Amino acid sequence: MATLLKNGNFATNFFELEFIKTGFSKTLNATKFFKSSLEALPRSWMLNELHGKYSGFCWHNAFFAYKLPIKMGRRGSVKADFSLKSETTWLIENILI
Repeated sequence: MATLLKNGNFATNFFELEFIKTGFSKTLNATKFFKSSLEALPRSWMLNELHGKYSGFCWHNAFFAYKLPIKMGRRGSVKADFSLKSETTWLIENILI
């Protein structure tokens, strides 16, 4: 079954409250970041087409870790020896402001 797309507009307004914590380990020569945020999309700001299809409240989390190099590479470039990234988003249903 084919669906006709009349408008691909997904533009909307929202506000987001974010918390970021960073840290550095001298013994591991690594940097880490943790970010958590709450996104609120008031129903009056939401496009009518999104009602019931997109959550008005989201919880985002991210963790990044980078092990920095001890020495520079052959051509003078510096690259992380190791990096890790993990992200999650939870669309909390039925909470519309």
